[in-house]
Amino acid sequence: VLFYAIEKGNLIYAQKILSQNLDPNLVAENGYTPLMYAATRGDAKMVDLLLRNGADVNTVSGDGDTAIELALRIGSQECADILKRARAEQLAREQAVQSRQPR
Repeated sequence: VLFYAIEKGNLIYAQKILSQNLDPNLVAENGYTPLMYAATRGDAKMVDLLLRNGADVNTVSGDGDTAIELALRIGSQECADILKRARAEQLAREQAVQSRQPR
């Protein structure tokens, strides 16, 4: 259902689906997550929506691609920039947690 909303570019429907606690990291038969699918469509608003709802920017497809690589492959610099920023924020959070861990 989420993949259909992404295919149609329907942000309102996608948000409604995500608000019902649907896992934004589910994997389709082709090995793509919703985030990867939105990236291949160059849909920056959908990419942002998925990230704000917990999509994992670091997930790798069965072919070894990340959403960032897929966005760059189709020439969507806007999507790639959003995804890179999300990855940097995630790394910063992880490093902050690790720095608080007792050694």
